[in-house]
Amino acid sequence: MRPSIHSPSGRKAPTLLQRRLPSRVPRQTPRDNVHVAPRGLPAVIDPPTPKAPADAPEAKSDFDWNEDDSVVLHHQPAVAAYINQAGGLTIRQERSWDQEDDIIIAIAPENVWEFIDKLTDVIGIPSVGK
Repeated sequence: MRPSIHSPSGRKAPTLLQRRLPSRVPRQTPRDNVHVAPRGLPAVIDPPTPKAPADAPEAKSDFDWNEDDSVVLHHQPAVAAYINQAGGLTIRQERSWDQEDDIIIAIAPENVWEFIDKLTDVIGIPSVGK
């Protein structure tokens, strides 16, 4: 006879088959587009196509992402700026699909304030000084 395994409370511990293991598959909720026919076979019915409100703007099929004045932000790689181990400023741009490495600009610690001063001048912010 096999020895029984008891839980700390003194009751016999459930076997693996008796335990309720959490399901990894999410439970599905009833779908509005599934109809069960009288014979019990499900049939999927496509939902009705929603109509746009009368005041909805018309979508342009010939929209030009490169030339249209309504485009506010064009695609751009991510840019990071941080102080490196030498105490200088590093500006790093994420590489694009056709580049092997990120683009890195390193400003030596003694030149950081001069760089920031010039950068603020270029974008129209008053001089930050030292």
